[in-house]
Amino acid sequence: MNSDNAKAVTGWIERFSTCLFCSRAMSNLGELTRKMRYSIALDMPPSQEADEEAVTVWRCPYCGWWAAKSPYLNTGGHIMAEVGYGALRAFDPADVAAPIEASRAHLMLRPEDALKLHPQRLEDIVGSIFRDFGYRTRVTAYRADGGIDVYLDSDQGLVGVQVKRTKNPIEIEQVSSLTGALLVNDCTSGIFVTTSRFRRGARQVAGKARVRGLPVELYDGQRLLKALEIAQLFDPEDLGNPWMRCVFKEYYKEH
Repeated sequence: MNSDNAKAVTGWIERFSTCLFCSRAMSNLGELTRKMRYSIALDMPPSQEADEEAVTVWRCPYCGWWAAKSPYLNTGGHIMAEVGYGALRAFDPADVAAPIEASRAHLMLRPEDALKLHPQRLEDIVGSIFRDFGYRTRVTAYRADGGIDVYLDSDQGLVGVQVKRTKNPIEIEQVSSLTGALLVNDCTSGIFVTTSRFRRGARQVAGKARVRGLPVELYDGQRLLKALEIAQLFDPEDLGNPWMRCVFKEYYKEH
């Protein structure tokens, strides 16, 4: 590769190391291999044998935007680059039929849209986050759920999760109601997740429940988004991932 070609490739890497959509750092997924059949002239059919080509792929772990590049030789013997980009489409946060990955990426990119999510979709997102953290999760029926929206099963016991999509602060009575549901459903601990915040009295109730042997963790809107960010970046196959050494290590639970 001559200096001009090297400069072009370097420029491409610099350009796509940052997401064009959300301006965050892109992840290099490495080189993939594809097989292509080419014609040596426009009026001739493609060759019968497929040529293997290396495709470099970059992906934003936050919003899902992607870009790919594949070098090839043109008829003049010059190295060219074929570049592809992710396409955007209108996304409806209230659509419960959308892929959960799309809903998570949208919430990561536009946290202000949390209140636009269907309550059931927020329950699905919360369940998927804790699944990424190593729990065996089960999202309950949207209605008549007995006060528990998501169950987290681990070797340490059964955790009951209540999820509230609201702009209003969580009151004492709501946390007290969760503690009652935990006892009725034989849960060993609980988690209350909300898009808003907790009043001081609600935090005090959670503290008293912990003292009495029924721990209740509180996730306000800010902590929920931080957990989502970790889940978006975490690769369970990569034990060298910086996430494994960060201060949020307590989120992770072994099967």
